[in-house]
Amino acid sequence: MKESQVDILIIGAGPAGLFLATQLAKLKIDVRIIDKQAHRVLRGHADGLQCRTMEVFAALGLKSRFDDEAHECAEVVIYSPNDSGDGIKETDRLVDTLPGTSHVKHVNLGQDRVEAIFIDAMQKFNNVEVERLLQPVDLQVDRQKLDDSSSFPISVTVQTLPPPEQLGNGDVQSGLYRSNLFATEQPHEADRGAQEVIRCRYVVGCDGARSWVRRQLGLELQGDSSNVYWGAFDAIIKTDLPSIRMKLCQVTICWNRYHCTSRGRPCPRLYPDGRSSSGGARQP
Repeated sequence: MKESQVDILIIGAGPAGLFLATQLAKLKIDVRIIDKQAHRVLRGHADGLQCRTMEVFAALGLKSRFDDEAHECAEVVIYSPNDSGDGIKETDRLVDTLPGTSHVKHVNLGQDRVEAIFIDAMQKFNNVEVERLLQPVDLQVDRQKLDDSSSFPISVTVQTLPPPEQLGNGDVQSGLYRSNLFATEQPHEADRGAQEVIRCRYVVGCDGARSWVRRQLGLELQGDSSNVYWGAFDAIIKTDLPSIRMKLCQVTICWNRYHCTSRGRPCPRLYPDGRSSSGGARQP
C-alpha cells in the first residue's frame, strides 16, 4: 500500500476546504486537499457573500477576482399582494448593506465560480491542486506522538473511486454526486480501488454538515439547527417586474414567500419558502 507524508491534509474541497487550501498555499505550507467528487460544483448551491467574507478575500489579495464577476447587492425590494388581490405591489425598499457596516458590499456569486477562483488561486500560489475521486475510509491518531513536533501522528487511509460514468447516484453535474448530505451513505463495493495511507501532522475536516471526519473523532455538532427548508432553482423568467435584477425581491402570495436573487448571469435564482419539518427528517 502506498504511503506518503504531508503537514496538513484537508478532507473536502467545498468552499471551506478550498479557502483554507488557498490560504495555506499562499503561506507556502505543505498541504494536500482531497475530495470524493470528480469535479467542482458546476451549478446550483449557495450564492451569497457577506461583507466580512469579502474583507477576508481582500486580505488574501483575491477581492478583485470576485469584484469582476459578482453582482453587488444594493437594495432589498419587498412586494406584497395588492388591495384587490389580483396582483402585487411594491411595499418597501431597504438598503442591503447599512452605512458603516463595512467598506465592501454584500454581493452574490454562485458557488461554482467561488470554487473556480479558489482552485485557480491556490495553484498559482503554490501549485496546490485538488486530488479528486479519493474517499477517506479510516483515520487513526497515535496519541503518544502528539507532543513530538517532528512526527506525523495522524494516519488517514484513502481509496480511489471510479469516475462517475462508472457509478453515479443522481445528476453528477449538480455537485451532489456522492454528496455528504446523506448520513447513511456507505462506500459501494464497486468503489473499492487502490488505497493510500497519508500520514500528516494535522487533518482538517471540511466535508460538510454531516462530516465523516467529525464522526471518526466521535464529535457531535454543537448548537441548534433550523427545521425550515427552502426550494431553489435558476430560471430564465419572462416578467415585467421592474426590479427583477435587484438583489432580492420578497413576494408574499397566499402566505408564501418567494425570494429572487440576481446572480450576475442570465438566470436569476428563485427561493420559494418551504415548510417546517420534524427534527432530523430528510426531505425529498
